[in-house]
Amino acid sequence: MPSTVFISHSSKDQAIADTICDHLESAGIECWIAPRNIKAGSDWTKGIMRGIANSRALSMADDNDVLNMRLEFALGDRDWPKAKLLLEKLKGSGDSASFAYAPADVPIGCYSILIARFQGENAVADDGFAKVREELNQKLQKEPESAPLLSQLAVVDALLNEKEVAIKEAKRAVEMLPISVCRSVRYHDIRESSSSGPSATWDAVERAVALRA
Repeated sequence: MPSTVFISHSSKDQAIADTICDHLESAGIECWIAPRNIKAGSDWTKGIMRGIANSRALSMADDNDVLNMRLEFALGDRDWPKAKLLLEKLKGSGDSASFAYAPADVPIGCYSILIARFQGENAVADDGFAKVREELNQKLQKEPESAPLLSQLAVVDALLNEKEVAIKEAKRAVEMLPISVCRSVRYHDIRESSSSGPSATWDAVERAVALRA
């Protein structure tokens, strides 16, 4: 359940922050505060980011960076209704370079393709997804030597079940990168994994293009 207030504080002000938290919660206002709300043994940075993303009282609640952060967590939690709601808010904006793995902005609609595939829908039959794919392709045409953009396109094509096209794009993206161990990736792994579903295909394309010197 989302908390109402995220309490940001430094470790030296822990006692003051705890006092504020106690006062707010005694008034029925649920708070998120570290270290109390971070699970033992978990990553502190991710825990704090999740706390920010899930807090209702956040002055930048509709800021694109915050919405993208919330989207990332919703996807990780497989919370498709929440992810779709966030996509509506982000419609028309670019991604904060977190789709797949490559540092390149993509149309926010790429996430809709990903969600459709994970939900077992026929992404190929959706004309809107074809338009999203073309948007990404147009970005690539403006930066034809961008390996990150090309690798993102490979992921989208894999999700759209364009297996052979995705494999060719992944190969080309790797060729555009510096010589490294990524050249040793076996591309038939991508072809083999495509029959195992979108997650396996995505992981295989990622292995093919993400490794760098």
